[in-house]
Amino acid sequence: MWFLAVLFILNIVMYFVFNKERKTSIIMIISSIIYILTRIYFYYNEGSKWIWNIDICFTAQFYFILGNISAKKKYFERDIKKKQLICIMIIS
Repeated sequence: MWFLAVLFILNIVMYFVFNKERKTSIIMIISSIIYILTRIYFYYNEGSKWIWNIDICFTAQFYFILGNISAKKKYFERDIKKKQLICIMIIS
């Protein structure tokens, strides 16, 4: 049942992100910063959990935004070069 809470919170976070900013590059920068800060938090605080798994939601939002933007813009069909795709795969 934790997955439903994560999806609910994730949709709320994405609603605010996509309504505040329309530029894809800014959205990806914000998403990357949130993802990196969450990974740092996980590294230093292994045992602590946030209410309703919001910490998991902040990790999942990077992949959610990446999938959302790539589906809208069709990046994986034409724009992403092999080096960029490899960097995304290494980061994740």
